[in-house]
Amino acid sequence: MVWMGDRSPHPSSYPSLPVRVGEAVENTNCVTSVWFSGLYFDEQEIIPFVKGDHRFNKANDRVQRFTSMEVEVRALVEGQFLAKRAHAEDLGFNIEAGSRIIATGGASNNKSILQVLSDVFNAPVYVLEAANSAMLGSAYQAKHALVAEHTSFSEMTSCLSPPVLACQPYKDAAQVYNPMVGRYRRLIKSILDLK
Repeated sequence: MVWMGDRSPHPSSYPSLPVRVGEAVENTNCVTSVWFSGLYFDEQEIIPFVKGDHRFNKANDRVQRFTSMEVEVRALVEGQFLAKRAHAEDLGFNIEAGSRIIATGGASNNKSILQVLSDVFNAPVYVLEAANSAMLGSAYQAKHALVAEHTSFSEMTSCLSPPVLACQPYKDAAQVYNPMVGRYRRLIKSILDLK
């Protein structure tokens, strides 16, 4: 087992998301649990309309557990971001040059999670230095609703510090994760077909 260290030039920089090297994709820089997929829905979801924990091996067969807790964690994080990307695309969001992600909340302090987010979306991830930035953004949205006739949102928020680049996707992120988005969709369909 390889435990990942602090950010380095190589993507083996996921300190909280260790994987076994044998489970990484060959000939890529992205370290991923591509052979395993974990989809976790503790509560009934609306999109997709599923509930429960669903684990799949590289043959897309259901498994009761993964080979290690490290693979479980990696599959969880990747599964969550793959789901968000698939849903965003289904709603018309296009990932293109110039796209960026602004991460907020507690997990935005975890560089390992942010790197996976960046790789899955193949876009740079930025963070805000302000504490409780999601709440702050909501407050600014509410304030803008009151003053929109007199002030643009950009003018109103011009006093804030700009987002700071946290990480960039690795060069082969699209090669690794674009097929995984398709796999996510097929796995969700297989779960729905069982109902």
